[in-house]
Amino acid sequence: MEVEVFSTKALSDSSDRLPRSDPRREHGTLFIRQNPNIYKITNLEAPVRHHRPDLELEVDTSEDFQVIARVIEHFSGRADFALEEIIEFMDSNPEIANINRQVPRRWKQYRD
Repeated sequence: MEVEVFSTKALSDSSDRLPRSDPRREHGTLFIRQNPNIYKITNLEAPVRHHRPDLELEVDTSEDFQVIARVIEHFSGRADFALEEIIEFMDSNPEIANINRQVPRRWKQYRD
């Protein structure tokens, strides 16, 4: 699980630096991450119990939407569920996690 935090100034600056044809524009923060000489970057590692690269909890495709919809449906009526509960739900329902497991993630090609 991960989250990115950045200023709107950094995001605006990074989009100004990339040509419109650059495929990294689709992933708004890639240029920032790839240029630590321009932007101050700090990476914090998640605790081991939260490090789950096997779970795809993002919404880029219809398969992703199906997964997130099932998570939301499971916790319906609650606004306070925690990441641990989502992970437990996904581990207890591997068929849901499998819905989007094979979706190619273009952003991963830009990771170290």
